[in-house]
Amino acid sequence: MPGGRQTLLRRVAADPENADNHNILGLALMAADDSDEALKEFQIANRLRPNTVEFGNNLALAFTKTGQIDAAISLYERTLRSHPDAAKLYSNYGLALWQKLALEHSSDLGPVIAALRKSTLLEPGSSEFHNNLGMALLEEALQRKEPVKEAIAEFQTAIALRPGYSVAEVNLAAALRKTGNLPEVRKHLAKVLAREPGLAEAHYQLGLTYREESDWARSAESLRRAIALRPTGEDAYYALGGVLRRLGQVEESREALERFQVLSEKKRSISMARAHTANGLQAAQNGDLARAREEFQKAVDLAPSLPTAHNNLGWVLARTEELQGAIAEFRRALALREDYPLARYNLGLALWSSGDKPNGSEQLRQAHDLDPRLSLPAFLGVSRGPN
Repeated sequence: MPGGRQTLLRRVAADPENADNHNILGLALMAADDSDEALKEFQIANRLRPNTVEFGNNLALAFTKTGQIDAAISLYERTLRSHPDAAKLYSNYGLALWQKLALEHSSDLGPVIAALRKSTLLEPGSSEFHNNLGMALLEEALQRKEPVKEAIAEFQTAIALRPGYSVAEVNLAAALRKTGNLPEVRKHLAKVLAREPGLAEAHYQLGLTYREESDWARSAESLRRAIALRPTGEDAYYALGGVLRRLGQVEESREALERFQVLSEKKRSISMARAHTANGLQAAQNGDLARAREEFQKAVDLAPSLPTAHNNLGWVLARTEELQGAIAEFRRALALREDYPLARYNLGLALWSSGDKPNGSEQLRQAHDLDPRLSLPAFLGVSRGPN
């Protein structure tokens, strides 16, 4: 959203005390998958207008997106104490609790289901809330090896409230598959795919259904289609590996399972890197630069594809006067994301401080063009803080 971002940035720069502008910019950044920058905008919006349901919810979502689950849960709980009738907060709170359970490899879905059920009671006409509750109930039923009847009822309610709700229909198909009614499952998935042929999850569920019917060729075809539509879906690779082995395609099976391992490890590494980043930010806030450097370095080692990790490490290196190392990290951040205003600004400061004033000035000018709030400084001895 380059053009839209610039318009919103100019609006925020012109009226920096307007909480709504910061919130709108944060939403645009989240939509562009720039959750780190969105987090900062939501934090400003909440400082300017505290205890606002929408702002609190958006900030908590950004915390969740950046891997700061405990911060998200704490914020949801504080906001819910002031707004106990906010159904959306309860739903997102339940999802955050669920995410924390997954990270901790815990299976106690009771608090998750309680929060999600509360959202449906507060807003019974929300198809999304019924679908979320259905997913949690399905997970719990599978864990306990119990009937999935209650989950099915929630998915059916969601679809009745919003006919054509493909996500809920696919979830309903997944639940029905556990009942053994495979023809009914295929009927639901065929209806979804006729309407949305590019829905990867529907192809994935169809592949699992064919697998249960021992129709290995059709299963492989559906799973390959799911992967083509969603190349980062590790579960589809895992399922495909097993199906290809059944078909005697040993080498292709091995490749699919190797891809599953790579994607799973990358997902885990990014999650861990986010946690180290949060630790580093807290250490920096406390003035412990040695700890901050250690945490930011771990984040870079775990997820070298995250531009914010390189910018944060560069910042702490600049603060400890390791300018060449800082410059290298800022350049790595910009190689990963060219339109990263803060990394470009920090690069300009580091170049200027190292004696390369022409290039430093140019980088600072470009950073200011990207984000007018990054004013051209009069004194250029230190860089701005980390993300």
